[in-house]
Amino acid sequence: MELEIDDRGPRRHPGAGPMPLMGIVHVRVSHSLGGKVRCPQCGASCVRHDHLERSWRHLDTMQFATLITAAVPRVKCDEHGIHPLPVPWEEESAGFTDDNVRELGD
Repeated sequence: MELEIDDRGPRRHPGAGPMPLMGIVHVRVSHSLGGKVRCPQCGASCVRHDHLERSWRHLDTMQFATLITAAVPRVKCDEHGIHPLPVPWEEESAGFTDDNVRELGD
């Protein structure tokens, strides 16, 4: 199953079909285009430069592996250059969500 979450809320991904044989719950997170954002280093108002497609392994949903994929916006700051915006579920350990890192650490 694929879900899409953006500023309009969660909904089934338009091109999604069931993935029971793969045993994966795939959550896609998107963002609105345009608008100003803040530089993650200095907080200055910046324009969105582009986005990077990234994925994180999350805790299993029942017996299914859970994967979060997001188009992470990158900002262009006059002082600091181009940087991705932080995502609220990411731990310093790349590729895993905060919850998954805590669970693996216990």
